[in-house]
Parts: sequence; structure tokens; C-alpha cells
Amino acid sequence: MTKHEKLRKLRPLRPTAFPTVATFDMGLQFDTLSGSGAGTHLGEVSGWPLWKIERLDAGEMGRILEKIGRGELSAADFSETDFQVLSSALSKNRRLDLNSVFAGIGNFPKTEEEEYLYVFADAEISPCDEIMFFGTEEELSAYFLERFPIYETWEEMDEEELDGYLEAIEESGDGLSYNYNRIFAEE
Repeated sequence: MTKHEKLRKLRPLRPTAFPTVATFDMGLQFDTLSGSGAGTHLGEVSGWPLWKIERLDAGEMGRILEKIGRGELSAADFSETDFQVLSSALSKNRRLDLNSVFAGIGNFPKTEEEEYLYVFADAEISPCDEIMFFGTEEELSAYFLERFPIYETWEEMDEEELDGYLEAIEESGDGLSYNYNRIFAEE
């Protein structure tokens, strides 16, 4: 395949990110890709920060929002929901005020169009103000690429680098990689 053909395959790429190496001392190395190029990041997060969780239905949401309003939300209130997995992961290494962390979820009711909520949170180190909720995957993708930018365009890369990225996309797929899939696969 010529370089021109490789570029033609990479240009329509939607924002993509996947962890590549977990280092012992520096955190997680990962790549970000888009239709314009790629970037490699090392040590900026300690654990994979992207979560995809099922939104709460209207009844569950109302119950949770009442608890938040009274300052009484606990991890047990998320029993048997994707929020339980997220709150458990976020609380593992620190004490969190779940009322503060989840205060904004009322902005994201479950609808026929939007079943999932997208979350940016490094479960190992994120302070509350770095736990962010997004209504769509596109919003999370835009934030992620803003925070972890593309450093090199496809045109600047040699054919060997392009081959490596094409192979990675073929193996992992394009799009963002989420903790959601890994968590439930382990249970």
C-alpha cells in the first residue's frame, strides 16, 4: 500500500485513544489519534480515565437527586447500576463526597437517543473537580483530544509509523476505549 493510500485510510478516522503500556513508575502510556494525526502521552494519568456507563432511568434518577439534595448519597444508593462500579473505583484510594462528585448527573437523564453517560475520571488520582460528565461520546472525544493533543500529523510520519498505527487500529478498532467494557468482562 502506498503512503497516499495509507493516508486516505487514516483521514476519516474518528477520535481514537487506547492505552498502550502500563509502566511501573510513570503511569500509563497511551496514544491519541484523529483524522489529522497522532500523539503519544506518558505519565499524565495513572489509570485509564474513560468510562462509559448506562444512565439512570427517571425513577432511579429522581431517587438519587433527592439523596444528593439532602447530602445523603452513599455508594449503596447506586446498587446494581453502572454508577456503582464507577463510584467504587473512584472511592478505592480515597474518601470522596459522592454528593459533590455526582451533583451534575441530573443534567443527563436517560433518553431513547442517549442511553450512556461518558465520564472522564482517573480513578487513581482525580480530584473531584477533574471528574467530568459528558452527554455524548463526541463531547468526551473533543475534551480528550484537547487535553491530550495530537502532536504529529499523518503527513509528517514515515510509512513505518503509519503502518504501526494502521495495525493498532485494526487490532483495537477506532474510537475511544472505555473502562466500562473491561469492568464487566472481569465480573
